[in-house]
Amino acid sequence: ELIRKIAFEESFPKDISSLNIVFLLKQEQLKKGHQTPLFGLRDSSFKTYSDRPNLLTKREVRIQILADLELPEKGILWDIGAGCGTIGLEALRLRPKLKLVSIDKRFGTKAIITENAKRLNVSPQKIIEQDIKLILKKGLPKHLNSPNRVVIGGCDKATKISIIKYLSKDIHKGGIIVLPIITYEAMQEIQKVFQDLDYETNLNLIQTYKGLTISEGTRFEPNNPIFIIKGQR
Repeated sequence: ELIRKIAFEESFPKDISSLNIVFLLKQEQLKKGHQTPLFGLRDSSFKTYSDRPNLLTKREVRIQILADLELPEKGILWDIGAGCGTIGLEALRLRPKLKLVSIDKRFGTKAIITENAKRLNVSPQKIIEQDIKLILKKGLPKHLNSPNRVVIGGCDKATKISIIKYLSKDIHKGGIIVLPIITYEAMQEIQKVFQDLDYETNLNLIQTYKGLTISEGTRFEPNNPIFIIKGQR
């Protein structure tokens, strides 16, 4: 059959049945053969939430967290409050034999993390779209229930503290928990919890500036400062 090219502003020819009209929806296509660095992926490498495109751990902060995790060749990594999955998935690129458990309560998380895992060609052991408090009550499968490394991201201070206390019962000796924190008061309180539980702690403050081109040259726009606290058993 002859395929007619019709502009939107034109009326459809009368001899074309409505059953022969097909609408095509444009979908995002992944770039094939695109070279990505081993470490420090660009933020644009990841799919994010359509309603909150900036809801991801920024590259500079992610680099510091991955360094602080001191990722072992094998073991279990919990990424709590995973969001788009950036930290855990990049960790898998560095240590593909790790078992990654990505956890976030936000609706749509599982689909986004699954998409990002395909982009990076990695495979999380489990992606859980549920509140971490419910998971801690119910428990995970035994082979995933004693992590070696933990990242605790998007949840409130009280939940962060309850997770640290819960995991401290089972975390392996030498295990590491890393938290990005945005307030000084929360950082102080969480550092004290670590110390009371006999963790060694290390603290960094990350403050970065992005260069923006303006008519006179370049100006620098600050990102929010982030405390990164590391506790090691």
